Amino acid sequence: MVAGQILDMESENHKVNIETLERIHALKTGELLKFAVTAGAYLGDATEEQISYLQDFAYYLGLIFQVQDDILDVIGDEEKLGKAVGSDVSNNKSTYPSLLGIDGAMEMKKRYTDRAKELLMKANADTSRLIELTDYFSERDH
Repeated sequence: MVAGQILDMESENHKVNIETLERIHALKTGELLKFAVTAGAYLGDATEEQISYLQDFAYYLGLIFQVQDDILDVIGDEEKLGKAVGSDVSNNKSTYPSLLGIDGAMEMKKRYTDRAKELLMKANADTSRLIELTDYFSERDH
């Protein structure tokens, strides 16, 4: 997570490409979620194959969270968010909307969501709560 934060800070005031943006988010939010999902998988006696699919799922779950966060920073309701929108622009940060536009960011979020759900299906386990979490992260308004 520290590496992701360093990359994020170094990227301020620079336009990064989508691959670098994904790397930043994977190292920050993605690693946090990967730990939580992996711990749950171990506690649930998942097989190594299931754990591998679930860790890949967590990568995409982190990206879903971040792309929605970026979208909300542009079109979110300040009252629901509890903060001013537009802070990413004022901080000159590269975001999904700044790189892809709002429609492109929403399309990317859909791709991440579809991939996350595919990985959950491959895990061949009771992933109903993780599917709910994926939908929540994708559709949240705060």
